[in-house]
Amino acid sequence: MTGIFDWLKKAIAEQEAADSFHPARVSELPDPLRHVMARVLRLGQVDAGELARDLSQGEADVEDALQSLVHLGFLKQVGYERPYQYAAALGLRRARQMPAGIWQSLNQEITSSGT
Repeated sequence: MTGIFDWLKKAIAEQEAADSFHPARVSELPDPLRHVMARVLRLGQVDAGELARDLSQGEADVEDALQSLVHLGFLKQVGYERPYQYAAALGLRRARQMPAGIWQSLNQEITSSGT
């Protein structure tokens, strides 16, 4: 009976690993991007001007860093009007997709093990 459950556990773990963002990945970023990301994590939702003032850097450089982090999946752009707001994209997950016929298979496993 453990075969189907082991398979399910493995499938779910693989899907979660592919779908989720782990904060430890921030440490893998190059220094300039890591510093920008760390400040966004501390400040929450920010725009490039606010972050540039906080980091004492040029707004264009900070905007480039923010766009790079969006492209890499670390940040999400919030809103559609300038100045754009940015926020950390932590814990994003897609809906889990269960394999077709899973409930029937589980029911068969339970029925066959009960007799």
